[in-house]
Amino acid sequence: MYNDYEISEMKQGIDMSEAILTDKQANKERRGTPGELRRLADRDLVVTLNRKLQFQKLFSQISTAFASVAAEQMDGKITHSLGLLAEFLQADRAYLIQISEDSATLRTAHNWYAAGIERDPMVEAGIPLDRFRFVTEQTLSGSDIVVDSLDDLPEDAANEYEYCHSRDIRSFVMIPIFLDGKPIGNFGFDAIRQANRWSPEQVEELHLVSKILATALDRKRQVVIVDERLRFEQLINRLSATFVNLPHNEVHHAIQDALAEVARFMGADFATFIQREPVTGTLYHTHQWVAPGIELDIDFTDVDIRGVAPWLAGQLSQGIPVVISRGNDFPPEAVAERELSNTYGIKSMLWAPFYVSGEIAGYLVLNTMEKDIEWPKALIEELKLIGEIFVNALMRKRSSENLNERLCFESMLSSLSASFINAPNAEVDDKICAALQQIGEYAGVDEAFLFQFRASPTETGITHSWFRSEQVRELSFDADQLLELFPWAAGKLEQQKTIVFGGLDELPVEADAERAYLQGVGLKTSLLIPLFQDNRLRAILFVQGYNEKQWQAHFIDQIHLAAQVFFGALQRKATDQKFQSALIDISELKDQLEAENILLQKEIDTHTVHEEIVGSSPVMKQLVALAEQVAPLDSTVLTLGETGTGKEVLANLVHKLSQRSDRAMVRVNCAALPAALIEAELFGREKGAYTGAASKQIGRFELANGSTIFLDEIGELPLELQAKLLRVLQDGAFERLGSAQTVHVDVRVIAATNQDLRSLVEKGRFREDLYYRLNVFPITVPPLRERRMDIPALVWSFVREYGDNMGKSIDLIRKSTMKHLQAYAWPGNVRELRNVIERAMILSQGGTLVIQLDDRDSLGSTGQTLAEVETGHIRTVLGQAGWRIRGEGGAAQILDMNPCTLESRMKKLGIRRPK
Repeated sequence: MYNDYEISEMKQGIDMSEAILTDKQANKERRGTPGELRRLADRDLVVTLNRKLQFQKLFSQISTAFASVAAEQMDGKITHSLGLLAEFLQADRAYLIQISEDSATLRTAHNWYAAGIERDPMVEAGIPLDRFRFVTEQTLSGSDIVVDSLDDLPEDAANEYEYCHSRDIRSFVMIPIFLDGKPIGNFGFDAIRQANRWSPEQVEELHLVSKILATALDRKRQVVIVDERLRFEQLINRLSATFVNLPHNEVHHAIQDALAEVARFMGADFATFIQREPVTGTLYHTHQWVAPGIELDIDFTDVDIRGVAPWLAGQLSQGIPVVISRGNDFPPEAVAERELSNTYGIKSMLWAPFYVSGEIAGYLVLNTMEKDIEWPKALIEELKLIGEIFVNALMRKRSSENLNERLCFESMLSSLSASFINAPNAEVDDKICAALQQIGEYAGVDEAFLFQFRASPTETGITHSWFRSEQVRELSFDADQLLELFPWAAGKLEQQKTIVFGGLDELPVEADAERAYLQGVGLKTSLLIPLFQDNRLRAILFVQGYNEKQWQAHFIDQIHLAAQVFFGALQRKATDQKFQSALIDISELKDQLEAENILLQKEIDTHTVHEEIVGSSPVMKQLVALAEQVAPLDSTVLTLGETGTGKEVLANLVHKLSQRSDRAMVRVNCAALPAALIEAELFGREKGAYTGAASKQIGRFELANGSTIFLDEIGELPLELQAKLLRVLQDGAFERLGSAQTVHVDVRVIAATNQDLRSLVEKGRFREDLYYRLNVFPITVPPLRERRMDIPALVWSFVREYGDNMGKSIDLIRKSTMKHLQAYAWPGNVRELRNVIERAMILSQGGTLVIQLDDRDSLGSTGQTLAEVETGHIRTVLGQAGWRIRGEGGAAQILDMNPCTLESRMKKLGIRRPK
């Protein structure tokens, strides 16, 4: 509405016009001028001049209003000005339409309605461009739309006609608004109560207003841009302050949070922080943020940019920001990129490079999935600052971690060097293998091993090793073969030069043989340190991996020192061993002086640990130690082992060492009792419990009350009785067959079996809960073939036993006979040995024991593969050594093998220590 001053001015104009007309009329009458037609023309002229005067005042008022309006008041002032213009034009609705940033909709950003005119929420929310094609095309082309009547609309404006008819719009006018020479929308007026005719003069006047509105919108846009720039600068300053003194363990989490904040500020749906490897140019994703509700059909962190997007990779390699607001922004040559964008639904993308020391260090990537977005050009340059903040924080973190790792490794080397100074020879090999593991894990590689050249080519190979996986490498070439197979590497090593490369592309052209070998085994990085003695290459330290890496100079120097420590310790050990070999007792020559190789009884150490247990092997000592450990307790014991190994003897020992030894142990053979009678045998029966039960019977568990019961062949116990046995083990309670009265007993249970109970459980033939109840303290009695060093003591024990019973005296057993006994496989174990000795005692005449064996089961019999023979021999020696590999009396010393080599051989043959 107009104020009082404006209405007064308008009235003065009208009065002045009427006065002018009155004077002209009087003059015409005095002069006798033309009549009515001339008077009407003069009146129209006055009305036109008056309307122009009114518009000039209104235009001046609008211009003045926008000259000093604040940005936050701009929208209100635009709406108010549209209302003034609508009232001046006698229109019922005024609006300002802007094209959305994604060029998808027309939205009426400002609306004014006359009193009594209903609002239109649809156009205020935004109309798709393809809804009103005629209006859209005219707006985008910057053309006026002047409709005095709906019938003036062209045929292709059917939607517009239908909309105007539904809203009772009789006529309308729309004037384009330009900004930087580009149409950004229009403003217009609708006549609803009665149709208006929009004169060319009115359209021209509205063009003047469009410039004011364009200037106002531009001012508002500039303020928004400045405000956005200011808020972005504040974000950068805040992030900079956050990362200045950030603890290293919080860097990754802080980057993730900051990346999300930047993405939300820029209007992105997901963002990625990518770093660039300076040497290879490889891009690797370290952080990614995805907005809630956005589902990615691909893990973009795994995408190889160089392989799938060559145009994009080319732009990035030159440090050129890639700004794509919509699909048609891709250049013609970006075919693959356009297809990827369409395939995965990427609407807009922004790749902003950032730098460190003038080199491209990575990219900050923003993407949208749901809508196109015009990336703010003023902020794209600022994004590199955020990338630099992130990468600098990561570099500080990495430098600190590297320093800590270096200090830790230096400390480890110092302690390692000190530990080798006075290390016993028996511990040197273990210490070297442990140090190789530390080196390998510190370097992040997959294997580290020491390769030694020995006096004999057959002895040359890996002597100490660590492998991350179970796949152990075997190398057996000697010095001459090294030169033949790998000439380039051999030449470098012979010149005492270290070989180091982080990737196969770092190898020179002449290293074809080396490159082919490494590709064949999958290795990509290596560090080879030659070790010399007396100017001869004696060993090589290999530190290798299946992934490329960068070797740091300080690390290589540290490994050099470690290698010298290893090699020095091995040289000292070799010297000590030679000295010790010169002092070996000459007692071994005694065997050579015996013409018949007779093994005298007095030369056999028949030490027994206990009365029933014969043998002094480490495995038997360990067996007795376990029995002594569990005997004082009431825990259930499960003795395992093959038939004839002496499980019942072990049960006797546990009982005799227990607090129940004052009472006899009750024995039950579960396999010998008929299935129909075993329940009554174990738990007893009442008179008349079943046909033939003529009297009451006390079961074995009641007999064993306060003592021990030995359940032999427990695996043969019927399934229906296992639940009853489980109850006895848990509660010490059961009912006799035919009785409802519960009997309580205090019985210690020792069970024995030669079967695999775990397998029976899986087959459903043995209760799993009973298995776990019995398996409280399992003791495995080893077969005789794994304790061959005990055979002489067992033989003499049986000879004495049967000699006393038979009245015979055996004084001699030939050494060849004893060796034959030790080589025999003994499938029947100790029981078979006892029977063989009994038969030999019966057949032998005189004082020498004569024994005959079936050679088919001897260790050297035919029909076995080399691996089977080797496996059996290693198991035998391990049994003699109590499964101890290293040290004095260990299996490696007995076999005259390096402990590491023996462990590798055991792993290859699948030899594992029995539980």
